[in-house]
Amino acid sequence: MRLIDADKLTRFFTVDTANQTYRFGTIKKQIENAETVQAILIPDNATNGDMIKAMFPNYEIKIGSGQVCLYYPVTEEYSGSWIRFDLEWWNALYTEKRGNENEIRN
Repeated sequence: MRLIDADKLTRFFTVDTANQTYRFGTIKKQIENAETVQAILIPDNATNGDMIKAMFPNYEIKIGSGQVCLYYPVTEEYSGSWIRFDLEWWNALYTEKRGNENEIRN
């Protein structure tokens, strides 16, 4: 499976000749009806910190003394606490790790 940006694709489906309108309209409808998945866009030159913030946007972050602290809030299952990251690691470029499709599905 691959993820697509449907918003970018649908702008190309505005041709209005008789033959192409049907063909493009059908493709547009398929895109609009496709399953929505939870995904995080990885921007160019993202850092480890950028990815942590994207995955946990509502968590409190404090930076100081060469470290970054991320606060896990209190939930029914968890009492809340701080997780510490080294500032150098936080600011390092994120290296995307990919598995093969079989690893991802399992």
